[in-house]
Amino acid sequence: MITSRLLRACAAAALLAAPHAGWAVFDPVNDDTDIFLANPSFNSERPNILIILDNTANWNTPFTAEKTALVNVVNSLSSNFNVGLMMFTETGSGNTGNDGGYIRFGIRQMDSTNKGRLASVVGGLDKLADKSNGGKGALAMYEAFQYFSGRTPWAGNNKVKTDYAGSPDNPAGALPGNPLSSIGATTYTSPIVDACQKNFIIYISNGPAQDNSSDLTVSENALKALNNNVVPATIPLTPNGSQGNWADEWARYMANSDCNFTLSGVQNVYTYAIDVGPADTLGGQGPGWTALMKSMSVGFGKGKYFPVANNAPDTGSQIEAALAAIFQEVQAVNSVFASTTLPVSVNVRGTNLNQVYIGMFRPDADAKPLWYGNLKRYKIGNFSGSFSLLTKDRDPASELHETIRMIRNRLGEGRSDGFWER
Repeated sequence: MITSRLLRACAAAALLAAPHAGWAVFDPVNDDTDIFLANPSFNSERPNILIILDNTANWNTPFTAEKTALVNVVNSLSSNFNVGLMMFTETGSGNTGNDGGYIRFGIRQMDSTNKGRLASVVGGLDKLADKSNGGKGALAMYEAFQYFSGRTPWAGNNKVKTDYAGSPDNPAGALPGNPLSSIGATTYTSPIVDACQKNFIIYISNGPAQDNSSDLTVSENALKALNNNVVPATIPLTPNGSQGNWADEWARYMANSDCNFTLSGVQNVYTYAIDVGPADTLGGQGPGWTALMKSMSVGFGKGKYFPVANNAPDTGSQIEAALAAIFQEVQAVNSVFASTTLPVSVNVRGTNLNQVYIGMFRPDADAKPLWYGNLKRYKIGNFSGSFSLLTKDRDPASELHETIRMIRNRLGEGRSDGFWER
């Protein structure tokens, strides 16, 4: 018996063997890809990644390794990423105002121009001339929130090396996409431009920061203002040497709260940590600081933690591998993934018992038929008295609902019904 698979193979062979007048316009790729690749109203937004680099005296030993790793990774990036760089503030001529963090290179698309300029900025860092006199971990996280949310800088303005429009002291000043319109500007331009955009922080630590009691009070009050004037619960750490630092509470807030109120939906920021010289490796720092790094990343920042041995022969390759792993993971969960088929009945093999399996794919930029993707599992359960798609934490799958709504609106369907939107 000739199977249908064999018949299809024979048909394909016949088409290959026989010239055809319409062969030049034959497209073996499903035309449905046009809704992703040819529709100008469907814009897949690139993820935003802000790298916070510890430039205190702690970077004396790993300085060359960190700089080389960053340059190598930046040069390897495709234009599918938006990347920026934050550093701790410095003292000296041209620097006034508060201590904390400042944007050395604003988050921009890694096209050839911006990628080359960022690599040049990192490659030009000087171990002494670009050193901060006192790193402020919690205040840097606070500054990152202010930047992502488009709010007033705490420490990022009035710094001679900050990225502002027309800066004569920063190569990024001549580029579009500056975080600040002038050195003294009082409002950040948020890099979040789309409600579906994903946002991330990569904190590269070289050891404990030096947030003093005044710095910690600033962070506490800022978090309190965002929490209905209530001081947020302190995250317990073991050991608790850095428990008073609010960096992990900032990471928790950004991972679970809206970081840009001007857009619809909730724009979160997830935090990854590269801990150069953790307590249990060569040249390790205090165990309390390592506990904080773990808390602000894998613990509560919804990211991951990467320990890197300091003063080791392969410190640079470890940092580069950690950065590459983070960027790969960021790309795997970015907002260009979309569900192209949805299980809608018991006859579709996308369900099992109360579980719903939905394939999420990233359309190939070159219209190739093989799309990268992953399989997401939801479950049908009771939420507030009605049945809904739920996540593993029994929360409504609002991200899925919002994705479907945006796809429909951008394709002109604009339909809203009770199943897809609760």
